[in-house]
Amino acid sequence: MEPVEFAVKSENEIPVELRGFIPGYVARRLEDIEVMRRHLERRDFHALGMVVHKIKGNAASFGLYRVYGLVLQLQTTVDAEDGPESERLINALEREIAKLEREVSGADLQP
Repeated sequence: MEPVEFAVKSENEIPVELRGFIPGYVARRLEDIEVMRRHLERRDFHALGMVVHKIKGNAASFGLYRVYGLVLQLQTTVDAEDGPESERLINALEREIAKLEREVSGADLQP
């Protein structure tokens, strides 16, 4: 199996067998976003980084390359303890998750 170049992919490639799991994925990520905001408010970049790391792995597993790209950027800003940029990227991530939710709502998610 060839390695996947996440940085160059700009569109999602959700495997058919995982599409039915997207609504639950969206709900969990929206909860994670609220947790990330609380960590950022307390400037707990270590805890924030742990949530970011979890989301990064999930996004890659689901083929959500737009989410993955945002989370890679967020990981960099969290590592640098850049609060304002982390907040901007958390907001962008929330918009992307909402967009994903709209894309799959009402769609036939069965193969």
